[in-house]
Amino acid sequence: MKKILFIEDNEYFLMTLKNYFHNNKDWSYTNFFTSNPLEARAVIQENPDLSMVVTDRHMPLEDGLFLAYELKETKPWIHLLMISSDLSTAQHLPPQTGFLAKPFSLPQLEERILDSILHERIRYPRQGQSL
Repeated sequence: MKKILFIEDNEYFLMTLKNYFHNNKDWSYTNFFTSNPLEARAVIQENPDLSMVVTDRHMPLEDGLFLAYELKETKPWIHLLMISSDLSTAQHLPPQTGFLAKPFSLPQLEERILDSILHERIRYPRQGQSL
């Protein structure tokens, strides 16, 4: 089963994400929700089979863009989707990273996630695997 990590510092929006994906009967993925990249690293460490990370760009403790570059370097098989109201973010993303501009609807977010993980655009081997 695919595992998806959501990182969002806005408590209200994070709760909205939890409710949407928890109550979506068609959603068959395991979800994790954190409010900052520091918490996210613990989830990533505990779940080496993580399929995707959806992260906000601007957060108080650490920038989501920094985390995205770190993940592309250390775990290139993880799909990344950056969400931000700052449209210039799209020009600074690491390669093979998706971008979704805020505001967006939750069905739009769901569609982008499914598009990314179902089509397996990123074909990097996981640690210990070959292509």
